[in-house]
Amino acid sequence: QTLSDKEKWARLDMFWKKYNNVLLSFVKTEKEVEHLKEINIRLKNMLQKYNDAISVNGNVIASNNPLFVINGRVEGQTHPKKPITKPLTVVDANHFLATTQVRSQVR
Repeated sequence: QTLSDKEKWARLDMFWKKYNNVLLSFVKTEKEVEHLKEINIRLKNMLQKYNDAISVNGNVIASNNPLFVINGRVEGQTHPKKPITKPLTVVDANHFLATTQVRSQVR
């Protein structure tokens, strides 16, 4: 059985169409893999930050961690102590008005 030139070209054209479709799928898959790798790296970083915040290990102690407090110190700095103040004398407004004479000036 011999094929005519037209049939040969039609089969060759069909082969190239299939080949290009496979090649296009391969390129799309490679791009998707790269995108998923980037997402994976971001998620790993987020998970590492979370684990560092809730656990204590050498890396956590050496780095800044807002959740890590030793003897009232956060990241090596102490909290300022509140100054000792005298208690304030408080006078009720109604009592003040009833016991004192208030002058009002009208201009």
